[in-house]
Amino acid sequence: MYPLRQTSTRTFASVREVERIVEGKRLDYTIEEAVLSSKQGTSLSLIVNELILNALKHSGNSVEVKFRVDLDYAILTVTDDGPGLPANFDVRHASNTGLALIENLTRGDLQGETGYKNREQSSGAQISVSFPLIPQPETAGNVN
Repeated sequence: MYPLRQTSTRTFASVREVERIVEGKRLDYTIEEAVLSSKQGTSLSLIVNELILNALKHSGNSVEVKFRVDLDYAILTVTDDGPGLPANFDVRHASNTGLALIENLTRGDLQGETGYKNREQSSGAQISVSFPLIPQPETAGNVN
């Protein structure tokens, strides 16, 4: 089992170091607890890292990360306040290694989907990753 909150706290701590380097931009995050398989946890960590670094690079002043659980699905959303995605953006035609990594990990390892859109009320982009949570076997010794 992969304790998301513990691992994500370490991931976000390392990103906060990068944040200091990237002109003091603000990084806010909200994380709901979820239990992930090792494969899901590793893939999600790589995706989170890539999305946050990309958002910090392109944001105006801030980046917001949300991870929530909706029944048996996990949803990660990374939003920035930068210029947003180009008109007619299509990830299949984007020549960005980071986006290719996100797509491959999301679709291959997580069996999930990605979404790319511009924010409606203000400037900036919002990228989402959603994937089914894999039920984890109960550990020996747990009594329900």
